[in-house]
Amino acid sequence: MNLKEIREMIGSIIDYDPEIPSYKNEVHKIVNQCYLEFFCEHPWKFNQKSVDIYTKPDVTDTATITISAQDQNYPDGTIELDTNTITRQDDRGGQIRREGDVLKLTGSAESENNGLYIIDKVDATNHTTVQVSKYAQQNRVKWQGSVGAEDVNVSIQQRYLTLPEDCIAILSVGIRNLAEAGVGTNAIGHAYPLVRRDEEELNLRDDITGTPFAWIPYDQPPDTVSRHVRDYIPRAGKDFNVTTDSASGGWYAGTYEFAIAYELHGQVGPMSDPIELTLTSNQRPSFSLIDTTKLGFFGLRKRFFFRIKSAVGKDGATFEEPYFRSLSDFIIYPAGPDFLNYMAEDTATTYLPNYQATNYVLDTLDGLLAVPRAKPTLDNRWRLKLHPRPTTQTPMRIRYQFYPGELLDDYDTPQSPVDTHRYLVYRSCQELFIKHKNPDMALYYEKKADDEMRKCEKRYLTERSQYYVKEGFRSGPTRFRPFRNLTKTVGADGS
Repeated sequence: MNLKEIREMIGSIIDYDPEIPSYKNEVHKIVNQCYLEFFCEHPWKFNQKSVDIYTKPDVTDTATITISAQDQNYPDGTIELDTNTITRQDDRGGQIRREGDVLKLTGSAESENNGLYIIDKVDATNHTTVQVSKYAQQNRVKWQGSVGAEDVNVSIQQRYLTLPEDCIAILSVGIRNLAEAGVGTNAIGHAYPLVRRDEEELNLRDDITGTPFAWIPYDQPPDTVSRHVRDYIPRAGKDFNVTTDSASGGWYAGTYEFAIAYELHGQVGPMSDPIELTLTSNQRPSFSLIDTTKLGFFGLRKRFFFRIKSAVGKDGATFEEPYFRSLSDFIIYPAGPDFLNYMAEDTATTYLPNYQATNYVLDTLDGLLAVPRAKPTLDNRWRLKLHPRPTTQTPMRIRYQFYPGELLDDYDTPQSPVDTHRYLVYRSCQELFIKHKNPDMALYYEKKADDEMRKCEKRYLTERSQYYVKEGFRSGPTRFRPFRNLTKTVGADGS
């Protein structure tokens, strides 16, 4: 069943008009609450993904730092690399990005300059200008020494592997893709989970390299790296504004809502509140932004989103979309070796998204509908640390539970088998009867929902996807692998 069919079935049970907007919004919220809770509750067979995520090889280069006068107000903390081959975005179709990696600087005459840094941003045009901040507490960098340029040596290392945005729990890590892993470089095999306490007690060093046999989960940046993209939430009318700009051709005519979000270290933060704007023919949106570097925040890219609030469809009728589309996830076209997106740098104060080019058009309805939906923003972005750390480009096979996102459009379908949809209907009816103060019917549909849940557990939890352990344990390549059979029984009360 899609969202509309679920809503209609609920309406037939609780006896209300499912097309009244206030009722529709109420039912949508409750259905999504029940759906997300059900989907993320267990490691079902249907809520798992397996993907290959590439590690990044260690690279070294010579570079130049520019030491400015001591009275400079806004030191930018940039390093100019001699080559761009290690930071260019074209590798693996843009999957290999260096923002958020560790940069080790050596060879400076001032010992204070040597040490570890975090790469906040790589210039999207020349790929040689790298903006960094201090690894410890991520302070702004002000190079020390005599005023002028100084030659240094840098080594860029990937310490932590960032998982996809929809990951909510890691189930398995290993090397399966031997064709790309490289025979003799990395052996095929499973990596065993360790907890952070094990990492600390075993003193697993960051500089040890080789074929990874263990992994440690991290749900936020480790060590003393305190800056997180969720700390930067843009506000409409304060941090940005959107007005109309005249253009020959312009966007497809209609009423839109525009929003922005900040990106730091490759992670996208919460979306701002929207600004409504009506565009007629020969008009396009014009964004007024703030230069975040003037506030001391370096490395924040700006991403753009829009929602069609009112536009004429192919049938001539006016339609509205209930979800935002991510303009910054839309690849414009290959320019040389790189892929370009609609994004603005941290220093940008204005931005005019283009509307026409060779391989894309935003002045037509088809072009707008080709822009992908905005992905849900999860508060934590899962990372994992591999030990030993691979120094070659290795595809790590990650199996994880994924977050499905809300059902927003009437024809959105739950990402679970069709025989689980009745559970969503019954559980939603229970919540609605509770809200409308009908405890007897709420109890009746609670029992029906529980019966459906037991059926789902029998169908989709019969094959183990991970080890079930009822007590503390330690595991690893040299330790015993725990295994417990958990038997579900029915208690005296029937539960």
